Amino acid sequence: MTAGGTGYPRPLARHQARRTARLLGWTVCTPVPPVSPASRPAPSRQEAATMSEITTAIAWNDQLLNHHPEMDATHREFVDHLAQVQAALAGPQDELLARYDAMLEHTVEHFAQEDRWMKDLGFSADNCHSSQHGQVLAVMREVRRQHAEGQSDLIGRLLPELMTWFENHAQAADAGLAGSMEDVGYDVRSGVMTNPPRGGATAEDGEPVTENSGCGSSSC
Repeated sequence: MTAGGTGYPRPLARHQARRTARLLGWTVCTPVPPVSPASRPAPSRQEAATMSEITTAIAWNDQLLNHHPEMDATHREFVDHLAQVQAALAGPQDELLARYDAMLEHTVEHFAQEDRWMKDLGFSADNCHSSQHGQVLAVMREVRRQHAEGQSDLIGRLLPELMTWFENHAQAADAGLAGSMEDVGYDVRSGVMTNPPRGGATAEDGEPVTENSGCGSSSC
């Protein structure tokens, strides 16, 4: 099955989240345990920067568009933050951490925005789309913590994995969420649905809407 008519299988986003987590030695489906040091020697920051450059320069591409203005604008900002962190890998440590912290702060707001939309649409609090958000934030925070403890290669290793995860997440779960918002006529500013489904939560007219435990599309 595919999500939002993108042609991407729905399991892809979760698969990429697991790949991102495996970079740090744990699985996104479980609480975050301590991360074991890598068995191989950690590369220098210059080597990490070189590896990231070899992987691919991070940049926006229009395949990430979901034709939802607010979502697309936030996604462009997210990719821009990733690119700024990548560009700082070989530079001064304080600049790298400042850019990483800015990316992390933006990601917290980015995910919270989508979680609010899903809540308004009647998605359950533990839906798998929101769960992915929490899992990825946990990875990003753990990278920040371990970087401060001397694991200076982790940011460079995370970036291409995070971009790969995001590409699939945007084209699957987020595309499905954008389609769901369009289907019910959801206005992100007012939180009102002009064509709400019937079921559990409450719409503008007081009628209930259906609670959904999925990922923002019809199924995970």
